[in-house]
Amino acid sequence: MTTAITKPPKESVKARGAFLLYFNLGEERSLLKVGQELAKKGIKVSITTVKEWSAKFHWVERVEAMDSEVQSKTEEIAIKEATVKKSDLLKAV
Repeated sequence: MTTAITKPPKESVKARGAFLLYFNLGEERSLLKVGQELAKKGIKVSITTVKEWSAKFHWVERVEAMDSEVQSKTEEIAIKEATVKKSDLLKAV
């Protein structure tokens, strides 16, 4: 089974790179922006191809799952840090 982070079967290296670029764009995320960023790197890919990759490899769903996982991990870290801080405060009393 393919998870959000794993590479789907038959996703090329170029398509995977474009997907990761899409994910890393965050709030600025768009297919047009992916095409523009690839062009800046000298990688010629049409917006049509980017759209096809997005649909074929379920970019929106994968990014939503990855964003959710990042949020969960961020919350876990915040809870651990708060726990340590509170523990340190209690030790000082």
